[in-house]
Amino acid sequence: MKKLIIYGVSLSLILMGIILYYTGDMVGDSFINSATIVFAVVMLVATFGVALKYANQIKNDKAEGEYAPGEWDGIKEFLNRPPTGWMVAHILVIIFAFIYLFVGFPTFSFSQIGQYNEEVLSYNKKFEQKFASIKNNKEELNNMGESIYVVQCAICHGVLADGQNGKARDLTTWGSVKHIEDVIAKGSSGSMGMMPPGMASGDTAKAIANYVSKEFFGNKNVDESLIEAGKAGYAVCAGCHGADGNGIANVAPSLRHLVVSTLNTGRKGKIGIMPAFKQMSDTEKAALNEYIYNLKNN
Repeated sequence: MKKLIIYGVSLSLILMGIILYYTGDMVGDSFINSATIVFAVVMLVATFGVALKYANQIKNDKAEGEYAPGEWDGIKEFLNRPPTGWMVAHILVIIFAFIYLFVGFPTFSFSQIGQYNEEVLSYNKKFEQKFASIKNNKEELNNMGESIYVVQCAICHGVLADGQNGKARDLTTWGSVKHIEDVIAKGSSGSMGMMPPGMASGDTAKAIANYVSKEFFGNKNVDESLIEAGKAGYAVCAGCHGADGNGIANVAPSLRHLVVSTLNTGRKGKIGIMPAFKQMSDTEKAALNEYIYNLKNN
């Protein structure tokens, strides 16, 4: 028992030393910080004290009390009350938790994360007001989108937007006739759900690809002779993407603003997972949409 006491006291002192080493600079910063450190030390001492007490009881005392009805394999259970010390410590922990949450660091008090979120919202509001006039100016949107792309997207998709040899999607062909034909043939994981492969095939798929690429992605490099047939064939797509290509909420994304949809929801593709960029303002998303849509025409 003496060895157990020596080990317990030694371990307590070592752990207290570690606590104070890492939290010593917090002492005095605020009452709640100091109280938290003191409480941690008290709990540590109490834990070892209680452990030693019951280790000694297990070794030397004999259990007494009334048995609970029933038994299992010859083993009976006492109806003794929980130890008073344990109940007091349990209640004190609950009281301290409430003090810590509602007095020390309440959820409605200042936080760096909350301040950051407020600053982002304030900045986005000012940004939207300042650049509200360019929403209908495709040239200015394209220029802004190019700047945003270099900062936010180039690290994965490459400065040339070519996907860096398969490390990310090649955006220079995104929305091209070839790309849309490939999606129709193979399907897509999409940003909202799975688009099944083979929704159309052969000449019909080719015509749809030309129509969608021109009408919704603004592609100039299409076969004009297939546009009318593609418009008729697009009916198979309209059930999900809408007759106007603006998509249907929670069903399929907008083909006119597919970049915006992807930025809002993220995308799980064949290469990997692209996270959502919800922190971007609506104008920034529209600008990036315009820039990426124009890549295939350059």
